[in-house]
Amino acid sequence: MRRREFIKVIAGSAAWPLVAQGQPAERMRRIGVLMNTAADDAEGQARLAAFQQALNQLGWTDGGNMRIDVRWSAGDAKDIRKYAAELIALAPDVILAPGASTVGPVLQGTRTVPIVFTSVPDPVGAGFVDSLSRPGGNATGFVAFEYGMGVKWVRHIDRTYDVGRMRAALKEALTTPETGPKVIVASSECMLNRQRREKPLVEAAIGAGKRVVKPRFGIDEDICTGDHACMRLSGCPSLTVKPLDDPLRDDPVASIDQSCVGCGNCGEVADAAVLCPSFYRADLIQNPTKLDVAALNSKNARSA
Repeated sequence: MRRREFIKVIAGSAAWPLVAQGQPAERMRRIGVLMNTAADDAEGQARLAAFQQALNQLGWTDGGNMRIDVRWSAGDAKDIRKYAAELIALAPDVILAPGASTVGPVLQGTRTVPIVFTSVPDPVGAGFVDSLSRPGGNATGFVAFEYGMGVKWVRHIDRTYDVGRMRAALKEALTTPETGPKVIVASSECMLNRQRREKPLVEAAIGAGKRVVKPRFGIDEDICTGDHACMRLSGCPSLTVKPLDDPLRDDPVASIDQSCVGCGNCGEVADAAVLCPSFYRADLIQNPTKLDVAALNSKNARSA
């Protein structure tokens, strides 16, 4: 529903008590409006103008057959209580209370004057109404969102590069007996952004002589079958193809260029989400320790 149509519905709700009371037509009706914004707030002014325009379209004109008394609280709790009491003392036919912060004080001041609220997240939980279908009391209105569109089943994946966790969450979403829509929130940091963020820190650590390990991934050309599943499934911009000089192999193999940020996702999604055997990881060690050098010498001696 567009905002102007929604305001018209609110105006109709606010005008309903004026008609329902069956008072003589010549009596001046009164509407109290307790705004939760400041008087110079552009959005608040626009909403009030739309409300008045919708009332005019329904045959109610301010200064004609009805009067609108407006109080601007700027969201201040003390002023809200003060203006709520002022409006109630004017004995209006109905009070419009936008926002949860204004409804409570008005309800505390009167249980007889009809109250129409708007944009309240949970009027039942706040105790403003008994239920959404049967409000009861002297308050009714519009919630901030449609509860029927709410989601009960939600899962949060804080590392979207973990294929196993993501696959498990998708499987659970497809097999759970829970009804309604399912939501998976994937919120891990973009690896390119992480690289930009960590680069100056890493350079400073290297300059200070600290041991820094940078993971690098590569592809063994002798093992790669050339099916390129890693590229099709991950879409990594660091993956490319590399032609071979071998006349017995027509398909180019996958290759990782120097823009690789070391997330490892390409290897995980390859070969049905199991680390593809053609992928290998190499740790680039800056400022290696004696233990690093000894471990490397030992590995080279075993390979010799």
